[in-house]
Formats: sequence, C-alpha cells, structure tokens
Amino acid sequence: IDESTILVGVDGDDYTIADTELEYDASTNLLSYTPSTPWLDGQLVSASLDEAQDIYGYTLAMPVSGLWNVDLDGIVWMETIEEAHSSTGGSSYDMLDSFLTIHFKWGDGEVDSVMLIFDGDTFYVGMGLTMDDTMITFDAADAGIILDSGVTYEMEIIGKSVCAFSLGDWVSHSVSLYSTNIDEYNSKLPERVQLLPNRPDPFNAATTIPFVLPKNGDVRMEIVDILGRHVATLIDKSMDAGSHEIVWHGRDDRGREMPSGVYNCRIIVGDDAKSQRITLVR
Repeated sequence: IDESTILVGVDGDDYTIADTELEYDASTNLLSYTPSTPWLDGQLVSASLDEAQDIYGYTLAMPVSGLWNVDLDGIVWMETIEEAHSSTGGSSYDMLDSFLTIHFKWGDGEVDSVMLIFDGDTFYVGMGLTMDDTMITFDAADAGIILDSGVTYEMEIIGKSVCAFSLGDWVSHSVSLYSTNIDEYNSKLPERVQLLPNRPDPFNAATTIPFVLPKNGDVRMEIVDILGRHVATLIDKSMDAGSHEIVWHGRDDRGREMPSGVYNCRIIVGDDAKSQRITLVR
C-alpha cells in the first residue's frame, strides 16, 4: 500500500499517515489508530478506511467501515477439554487417546480475532478452529493432528479484543497437554458434574452432548423447551464416573420431530445440576 494515499475516518474526523494518531506497518500491512483522548468503556466508535492505493495504482473500490463498542475489560480465558475439566490460567492435562476437542471461553471482554499455536504450528479459524459469539473450539482431528503417546504438547490460544487497534491488545492463554494411553483419568475427574457444549450447534438432524461425571451415581438428563416444559428424557439410569456423551435427534419422547427453536438440556446428578441451551434449526 502507498501509505501516502491512506485516508481514515474516525467518528467524523479524517486522518492521514501524517497525523500522529495513524500508523502503518508495511511489513505486516497493519494499520493502527491511537486516539488522542482515551476512549471510555462502552463508547461506540465508528471508523472507516475511505481511501487507499497500492504501489501499482489500484485504488480501494469503496470505503470499508464498521462500528465498535469499546471494551476495556480485556480477555480472561477459560478452557474446557472434553476428557478433563474446566479451569482458568495455565493448565496441564493427561489425555487418554488421540481424540481432542478443546473449548475456549472468555470471562470478560469480547474476542474479535483468534489463532491457536499447537506444538509449534499455527491454526486459524477454518483450520480445525471454529468461533462463535461465546466460544472458540479446536478440534484436533479436523486440524489433522494425531497425538503420540507419552508426549507433552504445548498449545497457546491467542485472541484480540474487539476494538483493539494494535498488537498490544492480543491476549494469550497457554495449556500443557500430556498424551498417554495409560488409564490415569480417574485422578483428573472434576469435583462437580460438567455439561459441555453440544456439537454441532445449531443442529438439524442430531447433536452430540458431552458430559463428565465426577463419581458413580444416578443420572437424569432431559430436554425442555424455553418455557420449561418436558420434551424428552435422554438418560435416566446409574452411570460410572468419567466422560460420556449422548445424541439427541431433535425428537420428543414419542418420537415426534420438534420444531425449530431454542431448547434447554438439563443434567441432574444427585444434588448437582447443570443446564445449557441447544438450538434446533429445521
């Protein structure tokens, strides 16, 4: 890009590369804007790239613009590994096989961009990495990763806050993972029952619901509609501690197809109960 041709509009004011607020890094093609007066948390900011031309003379066909809410909370990561448990901060896990799906959440802030570094290789959205409004999921199988037994793998999830205009706003979270075929799972069980995100969601024909039981006991799992009315019983029996999953085919107890909508999956184990939303799209 010929930086002398760059024209950016922010909240109605125009800026060129000659202004101190605007900076362009040709090595990374990163255009950064730093406000002269700090933005306030929750402030609505409009910005647009109005003009730009590359070194061959090709110009921007039309302005590129957007609106952002300033979020000064930043990102606080939390990960859930399906064979293990949830936690915050740096963590390590023993995995029993080569199947690995990790769900990353964040407690504060909103995530705009994300990448994951696994054993030295970088993965972006579409490369085993998916992202929605509340969660980022990494599926090792989709990324073509096969874990070897007896190996410690290092991974780092890196996210960029919404309305972050510089590399300094990227926040990372590291996880150490030991892959083994030795049955060490029972020592890694969570203290409470865990109901993990179903996949896929939204779903059409069927969705798989993973969950982790901290101990042996009676388990009841059911689907209810948004009004709390019973739709289907998925589990009602005694089960062993550990990782499990169940498939719901979008039908009620009589086998009738349920209409599109938001439903709640609820699991009850003794005095412990968890629920989460599931979206059915016909």
